[in-house]
Order: sequence, then structure tokens, then C-alpha cells
Amino acid sequence: MNETTHPDELLPFYVNATLEGEERIRVEAHLEHCACCRQEVDFLRTLRAGMQAGASATAPETAWPRLRRALRQTGTTRPSRRWLPAALAASLLVIVAQTALLLNRPESGGYTLSGSTLSGEVVQLRFDPSATEADIRRVLQAVEGTLIDGPGALGVYRVRLASPAADGRSIEARLAWLRSQQPTVRYVARD
Repeated sequence: MNETTHPDELLPFYVNATLEGEERIRVEAHLEHCACCRQEVDFLRTLRAGMQAGASATAPETAWPRLRRALRQTGTTRPSRRWLPAALAASLLVIVAQTALLLNRPESGGYTLSGSTLSGEVVQLRFDPSATEADIRRVLQAVEGTLIDGPGALGVYRVRLASPAADGRSIEARLAWLRSQQPTVRYVARD
């Protein structure tokens, strides 16, 4: 080993006192002249002392306090959970409001089917496939009919005819008129 060659790989063994004989003598001779290697030896000694001090306090019951202390020293802390009570209160409020809404709804479901409160007779109608929406609306208005269901699988609609009719026509007269509306109306029957 000459003055320009640094014994970097031997320094840890020197610090641990496991370097013997001629190698130890050469490292000590080099350290007398090399400030860089002396700094490395000082660093390794400090590191070794720290490792030995840490090795004596590795019991699990002391690990958590040491970790907390180390975190406080680095400025790293657990995130604040000040928002947690407010979030829990808001969640509880939403649950209470939903429960109140569900318990206070009407028994019938709150829905009324179209034509369910009207009086009159229900008839079945099938319109020509080429009939337009305007044609169907014209026919229903002429007989004071309300569409309540359909079309079904066979293209049949269920229509409630108002009773009594505003113009005084009977159900029979309106059925006859519907039968005369060929080709728009293809089928007419009582339900």
C-alpha cells in the first residue's frame, strides 16, 4: 500500500478492532498522513457507537416510544383528525333524515295510476300500425278516452271512456263511432 492508495475496504475492520498484524500496521501508518481516511474512521466510530447504543434498546416495549420521539424530532406527526367528529355527525344526520323520509311516506306509495280515479268503462283498441300519434290522439279526444295501458304484445291499448260523456253520448254510441274509424282503428272491444 502506498501513500496514494487509500485502505477504504480495511477501515471498518480497523474500527471494529478485527484487523490484525501487518494490515493493521499499514492502516495506522496511512492514517498518520491522510486526513481524509481519519475523517472516515471518525465517521465509522460514530456509526458503530450509535449502532451499539441502538442494539441495547431493541425491546418491543421501547420501540414505539423511540419511534414517536424520532418522528417528533423530524417534525413528522400523525395527520390531524379534527374533521372526524364533524364527518361522523354529518353521516348520522343523513341517516336520520333518510329514516324519517322512509317512515313517513304514504302507504299507497304516493303514486296514482293514470285514470284510476276516473269513472267510466274500459275498452280495448288496436290501431293501424301506420296510424300517427296525431291520428290516435284525435280518436281518443273524440270519444273522451284516456289511455291507461298498452300497447300490449298484440298492439292492443286499454282506454277508459269517461262516463258520463260531456256531450251526453252513451258508451254504446262511442263504441259504434270507434268501429267506424277504419282504417285508423282496427279492433274495438269491451275490456
